[in-house]
Amino acid sequence: MFPVVGYDSLDQVIDTLNGQEFGLGASVWGSDEAAAIRVAEQLEAGSVWVNQHNAVEVELPFGGMKASGFGREGGAAGIEEFLQTRVLSNRTPHGA
Repeated sequence: MFPVVGYDSLDQVIDTLNGQEFGLGASVWGSDEAAAIRVAEQLEAGSVWVNQHNAVEVELPFGGMKASGFGREGGAAGIEEFLQTRVLSNRTPHGA
């Protein structure tokens, strides 16, 4: 785990971070917000924050990737964990 990572090559740091066993959360900091978002989109973590950290809101799903677990808590994705999808099909044509 790397709390703070300095780098010479952006590709190298993304590969290093994505090569970790865990993927619960990460944050990307930078003065160029668009560039920071492009980096954040490439990180394999359940939550990735840009220029902030641990900004968890109840309506957003929360959970990890890799060895940080599976499933989500919070938001619509968290509710789906408790639902069972069911299909009912009827071949009778409408109006018959």
